[in-house]
Amino acid sequence: MRDEPEIKAGEPAPAETDRLLKNEQLLRFLGDNLPDSYIYQYTREADGTPRFIYLSAGVERLTGVAAVVALADAGALLSQVDPEQWADYAAAEAASARDLTGFAMDLRTCRADGVWRWMQLRSSPLRDADGRVVWSGVVSDITERKAHERELERLNRLYAALSHVNQAIVRIRSRDELFREVTRALVESGGFKMVWIGLRNPVSEQVELAASQGDDTGYLASIRVFADDRVEGRGPTGTAVREGRPYVCNDFLNDPRTFPWREAAARAGWRSSAGFPIRQGGAVCGALTVYDREVAFFGDREVTLLAEAAGDISFGLDNLAREDLRVRTETALRLSEEKYRDIFDNAPVGIFQSSVAGRFLRVNPACAAIYGYDSPAELIRAISDISAQLFVDPDQRDEILRAVRETDAFVRREIGYRRKDGSPFVANLMMRAVRDTAGAIAFLEGFVEDITDRKRVEREMQEFNAELERRVRERTADLEAFSYSVSHDLRGPLAAVDGFTLAVLDDYGDRLDDTAQEYLGRVRRASKRMAQIIDSLLQLAKLNRATITREQVDLSALAEGIAEGLAQMAPERTVRFTIARGVTVNGDRRLLRQVMENLLGNAWKYTSHTTAAIIEFGVADQGGRPVYFVSDNGAGFEMSGADKLFRPFQRLHGESEFAGTGIGLTIVQRIVQLHGGTVWAEGERDRGARFSFTLG
Repeated sequence: MRDEPEIKAGEPAPAETDRLLKNEQLLRFLGDNLPDSYIYQYTREADGTPRFIYLSAGVERLTGVAAVVALADAGALLSQVDPEQWADYAAAEAASARDLTGFAMDLRTCRADGVWRWMQLRSSPLRDADGRVVWSGVVSDITERKAHERELERLNRLYAALSHVNQAIVRIRSRDELFREVTRALVESGGFKMVWIGLRNPVSEQVELAASQGDDTGYLASIRVFADDRVEGRGPTGTAVREGRPYVCNDFLNDPRTFPWREAAARAGWRSSAGFPIRQGGAVCGALTVYDREVAFFGDREVTLLAEAAGDISFGLDNLAREDLRVRTETALRLSEEKYRDIFDNAPVGIFQSSVAGRFLRVNPACAAIYGYDSPAELIRAISDISAQLFVDPDQRDEILRAVRETDAFVRREIGYRRKDGSPFVANLMMRAVRDTAGAIAFLEGFVEDITDRKRVEREMQEFNAELERRVRERTADLEAFSYSVSHDLRGPLAAVDGFTLAVLDDYGDRLDDTAQEYLGRVRRASKRMAQIIDSLLQLAKLNRATITREQVDLSALAEGIAEGLAQMAPERTVRFTIARGVTVNGDRRLLRQVMENLLGNAWKYTSHTTAAIIEFGVADQGGRPVYFVSDNGAGFEMSGADKLFRPFQRLHGESEFAGTGIGLTIVQRIVQLHGGTVWAEGERDRGARFSFTLG
């Protein structure tokens, strides 16, 4: 019966090790499978160079950049951020590093495939044992949420512009003033970039400018537009006048109909345009034309609004006849109310009007559903004091009321609410004051959006980050304990095995046959290899806690000394060394010597079967940055296995073919990363290899 293996002091039990591995696998599984998010750990080296310590696999789904690429070069990921946001991000990161406080930002990024997306970054800092600030956090794709928010903002702008247009029709008494007010409202309230109204000259067929807003570039003065079928009459404005229907051009610079104005539009920055016919007495007399700097800007909502606005202008023109003014004004108000009611009743978010005192005046079905009520009427009847009955903290309503009184714009807050059944939830509240002609607040209106699920996900991610940090600390402690065990518990027994084996050979060798002596020789060789592996493991463990002391280091001199030593060890070999002169870097001399010893030693080893061996050390320029390399014409390797080269104990050649522990390149990678650089390998089977590295 075989004895059970003894578990030495300080060595983790098999069950504990298995549990740690499973927990780590679970943690990575969760990180790699988060929908629309990825997890990261990030730091800055002493010289300010950014470096990712960890990235979950989701980074490639969201950004198009593989985790291994971003780990090697943080710029591959950071360069996706909109340059206009860098200053704000840098300030937030600096404040976080200074105060060790978390921060969150919404960042506009350009994926590797050129698609722009919105990402929300939530980051928490921690200072490690070396004094570096390490940020752990989550990056989530919030493009859809941003689109939803933009849609809400656009909905409000559309409603405001339509309201202004209708008000202008009611109160204005002259055509020119009406045109000026409509174009101003559409630009200032509707958010459109440029608007003009043109009237058809029945003699020349030219569409002549009557009013405009937003033409800061002089575009309108540089073009001519006609209403007949000539080439200058086939664009959005001419088509709207001639055919009496809206014409939308969502790609101005590529639409064949807009060729006559393409150069002027390119200079002005116009990318989309839409023309809408204006009628008087039933006949088309001109057009309302709107421009924007976005391609594909005009969707169904914009087209519907602008068509209605053009219709309202036509209505206003007809209404200028004094005897018809009252009837037509009532019709315009009724149409405006119907349009508002349609938007109000069918909006996907809660919309409300309330008194300052705290009673609902009007709510839409979505608002009633958010608070858990079956209908708007039930909500209005049930709530007599919004602060006391719906707010978890009534002081929040007092605070937002103070903010609303100080501005005419919407004020936004996250509010804790209660539903009808008493259950709490969190919502975004956007509210503004509607004032009467004297400037007093007549009532409040706004939007409510339930964000409970989103807040829950954020909390879960915060808990997940905390758990991740704890696991990392535990794993680090386990690794250090293992290193201690290797150092103090394995070396002694291994030395005893080697010593007693040697004693047997010395004292009893003459009594042993050749087979027994061969077996004992194998034991000694195995124990020496084990000692080498232990030394490599301890060396690798020390690098995890290593700090670098920078000075000017002559890599050329190091390479020459190492090459001379290798040649003295095997004088029978013929190897030609080519070493570039005067290659100096700023780094840790002791650690960089290890890099050069490992790389040149590898080249020496893998050219041992090459008749005319050549080993070269040099430096190349890569985009203005020096890249140092060691190349040889030896055994080489298949590039399909290149990703294994820098993993511990991963070998592409058998032990019988080339000796070694399989950890030297892992040590090289760790040292290069400590210097803020990257290392990579290129090779071809039986054609040699080239190992390149950079230093920060």
